[in-house]
Amino acid sequence: MPATDPLPVNLKMNSATLRSFSSLVLELNDPLLPEERLFDHLIEGIAKLIPLNSFWVTSSDLHAGQVTSYLGPWAQEAVDLVPTFCQHVQDHPQFMALCQGKSARVDSVSDYVSRKAWRATGMFDEVISKIAAEDQMSTSTPLNDRVMFSLVVNRDGWGFGGQERALLALLAPHAIQAWRTRWLLKRIGLQQTGGFNSTLPDLCFQAMIDSFGNVVEAEEGALRWLRETFAAKIFALTPVLPEPLLSWLRSTLAQVQSGGESLASLPLSTQVTSPRGIHLQARLAPGPLYGLHAIAIERMADPVSLGIARLQKLNLSERQAEVLYWLAEGKTNDEIAGILRISLFTVKAHLRTIFNLLMVENRHSAAAMAWQHLQRAAPTWKP
Repeated sequence: MPATDPLPVNLKMNSATLRSFSSLVLELNDPLLPEERLFDHLIEGIAKLIPLNSFWVTSSDLHAGQVTSYLGPWAQEAVDLVPTFCQHVQDHPQFMALCQGKSARVDSVSDYVSRKAWRATGMFDEVISKIAAEDQMSTSTPLNDRVMFSLVVNRDGWGFGGQERALLALLAPHAIQAWRTRWLLKRIGLQQTGGFNSTLPDLCFQAMIDSFGNVVEAEEGALRWLRETFAAKIFALTPVLPEPLLSWLRSTLAQVQSGGESLASLPLSTQVTSPRGIHLQARLAPGPLYGLHAIAIERMADPVSLGIARLQKLNLSERQAEVLYWLAEGKTNDEIAGILRISLFTVKAHLRTIFNLLMVENRHSAAAMAWQHLQRAAPTWKP
C-alpha cells in the first residue's frame, strides 16, 4: 500500500488541459445532457486528459469483496470477465486494499506490486491482459456503508503520473454527482408514474440497478426485504435481483434497446408472486444500455382486501366494511357469519349500524351503494 496519498499539493495545468477539464465538468453538470451521452462525454473527456485503453465505471460490494456492477460502453467486456476476476481476486492488490479500507484516494496496481510480480499472477494473465491493459488506476467514493463507486482507467503501460492521479481525483466528484442527479430524476419520475411514493405503506422496495440486475444503490431495509421475500441465498453475498424479476428486466431492456416500439407502449411493469405467496407489482424506469435503471416493487393487495379498504372510506370500521363487502357480493347473513366467523346476531347488529351510517333503509340499498363505490375504483390486479 502507498505510504501517502500520491496527489501533488500544487496541480499545474496548461491552457489546453484546463480547457478540456473545465469543458468536461460543465458537460457532466448539465442536467439536460441525456444519460446515454453521459458515458460518451465522460470517456471522451478523460481520454483527452489521461491516455487510456479503456475506462470502467464500477460499483463494488466491500463486504462481499466483489465488483457487483459495471456501467458504460465497456460494461459487457468487463462482465464477461467477472467469473475469472472473482477466481483471482486475491491476486489484485489494489482491489483488496479497497475492500480492506487501505487504499489511497487515487491508486494504481503499480503502487502495490512490481511489474514482474503482477505479470506472473492469474489476474493479469486471465483478466487484465484480455483487455489489452497492464496497469489500472482508480478512485473510489462510497455510495453507502457497503457499496463503493469507482472510476477505473485501464492502460497498456506501467505507472501513472502525479498529474494524472490529481486529474482523476478532481473529476470523480463531478462524475458521481452527475449520476446521482440522474438517479434522483429517475426516482422522481418513477414515483410520479403509477402512484409510487416512498411514503406509501405498500412500497416494499426501491433501488437503482444496472442492466445485469445488480443493485447499485438501495437502503439496507429494502435489501433485507428483498432477501427475505425471495429467500435468495446468493443475494446475501451479491445484491442482485432474484428470478423472476431478473428475467423480466432482461426482456424489458431488450425491447427498450431494440427501438422497435415507443417507450410508452412497452410493458414497464409486471406482476409476480414471491415464494411465500406475496403478490407484488414491479415497475421500471429504464435508462440507456449499460446505464442505470430505477425499479420499485409494491405489495399488491388481493381484491377482497382492496374492496374492504375502499368501503372503509364510507366512515365504516374494518369489520363493518367486511360485512358490507360480502353483502354487496350477494351473501346472506348466515353466509357472512360463516365467512367472518362471527355470530348471526353480530352480523345483524353490524348491518343495523351500517344502515344508519349510510342513511339507507334496507340491505338492498346498502349493497347497491357499496357496489357503486367499488366499481368506481375497481382493482387493476387479478388473481
